[in-house]
Amino acid sequence: QLQSARDDRKDALDEIARSKGEAESLNKELAKRESQISELELSAIAQAASLDALSAQISELEKTEDEWRGEKASMRVALEVEKAKVTEIGTRLGRLQSQLHQSVDTEALISTIGSNIDRAAKSISDGGKAYRLGKMDIKIKGIVADGGRVVYLPHMATSVADTAVSQIDFELIPDEITPPTEDEIVAPDLLGQTETGARRLAETAGLKVNRSFVSVADQKQHGRAVDQLPSAGVGISKGASILVVFGQFRNGAADE
Repeated sequence: QLQSARDDRKDALDEIARSKGEAESLNKELAKRESQISELELSAIAQAASLDALSAQISELEKTEDEWRGEKASMRVALEVEKAKVTEIGTRLGRLQSQLHQSVDTEALISTIGSNIDRAAKSISDGGKAYRLGKMDIKIKGIVADGGRVVYLPHMATSVADTAVSQIDFELIPDEITPPTEDEIVAPDLLGQTETGARRLAETAGLKVNRSFVSVADQKQHGRAVDQLPSAGVGISKGASILVVFGQFRNGAADE
């Protein structure tokens, strides 16, 4: 019986030893699996970061594509605008060519203009007007041919906005400034005023306004009174009209 008990004890110790071995093996396997899980988690984190970076790149590419589409649309609009400009230039050239149909002898043209100016000045003088014809600036636009002896002029129906329109600027100068009489009022100073401002000042003084226009080289004078007749301070009957000349600015007016 003692021997049997010893054998049972030995078997129990062996079983315990085997259990410890199996437990150690299980612990090692568990540690290995935990290490693999950690590696998988790190790999998953790295892949997630890579996916985030790839998503950011895709968003940037989509943004760049949208910008490129916007630039392409803007370029198309600009192209259409330039095509319209070219078409307009072609239309105006064709209209100008059709209008340049009348040829005039240059010497006769200058002589006729001079004679007409002389007659106008004499008419003003003989009419007893309180002003005289001052500086005149005449710009005749056309095509010179035959060595300058002939000028082709545009048709009279040419639009005022067309660059082929001729231009005549002149000024009227008062002969003298006379003080107002008892029955007159003093003409207000309207120079530099807009048409609305000039009319308001004139109406306040009991006067009416007749307007006229002259081309100016300074854009700041556009729409402003640059001359008046009679001049400021001159006597004028109440209820009479005062001539106010307003400036009109046109591109290239100073270079023509």
